[in-house]
Amino acid sequence: MAPKQRYRQRSLLRTSRAGEEGGGGGSPPPPSRTTSTFGIGKTIALLTGAVLVVVAGYLGFDRTGVRTSAGPASGQMLQPPAGAPVDDRPDLDRLIGVYEEKTTTSRDPLDHRTMGRLYLARADLTGDIGSFEEARQSFSDARALYPDDVEALSLEARAAFSLHDFADAAALINRWLELDPGSLDGIALKGDVLLAIGDVTAAEAVYDDVVAVAPEHPAVQARLAQLAVAKGDMTAGLSRATIAESTARETGFTGRPLAWYQSFLGQLAFDTGDYARSQSMFSTALANSPTSSHDQAGVARARAAQGDVAGAIQFLELATEGEAAAVDDLGYLADLYELAGDDQQAASTRSRIEAQLQAGTLDTTVHARLAALYFLDHDVHLDLALEMAEADLAKRSDAGAWDAYAWALYKNGRTADALAASDNVLSTGVQDAGFFYRAGVIRHVTGDDERAADLLDRALELSPRFHPLHADAAERLAAQLR
Repeated sequence: MAPKQRYRQRSLLRTSRAGEEGGGGGSPPPPSRTTSTFGIGKTIALLTGAVLVVVAGYLGFDRTGVRTSAGPASGQMLQPPAGAPVDDRPDLDRLIGVYEEKTTTSRDPLDHRTMGRLYLARADLTGDIGSFEEARQSFSDARALYPDDVEALSLEARAAFSLHDFADAAALINRWLELDPGSLDGIALKGDVLLAIGDVTAAEAVYDDVVAVAPEHPAVQARLAQLAVAKGDMTAGLSRATIAESTARETGFTGRPLAWYQSFLGQLAFDTGDYARSQSMFSTALANSPTSSHDQAGVARARAAQGDVAGAIQFLELATEGEAAAVDDLGYLADLYELAGDDQQAASTRSRIEAQLQAGTLDTTVHARLAALYFLDHDVHLDLALEMAEADLAKRSDAGAWDAYAWALYKNGRTADALAASDNVLSTGVQDAGFFYRAGVIRHVTGDDERAADLLDRALELSPRFHPLHADAAERLAAQLR
């Protein structure tokens, strides 16, 4: 059986999906959640030997770049937003074994770069954070042999971004652009980092330089969609995402690279309450990427929002096969079981999250906000959830980080601090039903029922069935306050 693809979009909307629910911005899309690997844009040097030919075929970097009349005059192929997947090829595990043995003695930076690329490909397929870390080390090893290796710099920067080490990613990008000032990929990734950490104004200024060169490229349109969402303009975000998807499709994107754009559009449709379109886009993405647990979960969420709980459960059961299932998918599945009246299955599913936590396999770093929100929503491990939310906020002060932090403060009884943090969420202008719901609850407990009712109404207007349990809770509390 082929490994399941578990890339996560780094949507600005949610701290999970589009990578993360409330997605930490950054490029449209992480490994397993917000976070995955990327196309590379440059063809690797010609390799000799049968195995090396297979490697080149496997990696085959980004043949889907689009050159329009406004495209890069240099022939450079602009990469999709950080986190977008590369296409998969056979024999990956065998190739990794070959290169792991080879790089134990090799002093050739090309060998270490190739090793890193293979690790990135595996990370994209499996969502394994350890594979991103191994990729990052391989690129660092290549640079140790040749410090000014621009290709290794660019790849290490992408790996650091995927691991949400934004400070290191920024430093690597700066050095990359010193050596190659005209790199559109470098400039675009710099904007992705700025967007991920919540510096929307600076990200927009950087993206302007890319727009000036390739305004019609789907990777540019996707970035502009995320930028619009970060500024609170969901209409513009949807429009840009629609253009990105249609342009990618019409210009020959196929497979998982195309699926990323469809999945991104599906998430924005969900977050604006268009559940039928969301289901359609996630289903289309799944047809192009049949092993994607991200897209399986996307179909499930859209089905649940339309009242098809049984169908949603079936898709989420597929999405959560395997020991390393994502915490937000497992939590959502448990909530659906509870909604369906199957308390035994709900408890069993939640025990899988506890088992991951006890075994040390639960991701509490890269996608800390996902685990934190799960714990907070179910009133377990509240101290740990606050620690994770604080650590996430220290790395990036985007709306999703402030939202998780505010919820953690509230759940830990620090209501005054929660209110201040919630004000920071709302000040970003990001339109998200989950954000509005949690902000409404916090204002209710601090005595501002008029503002609470307004926020709850905004949540339900934007996406009436944004969560199988929270949407009902929002309706009940809004009715109580009217």
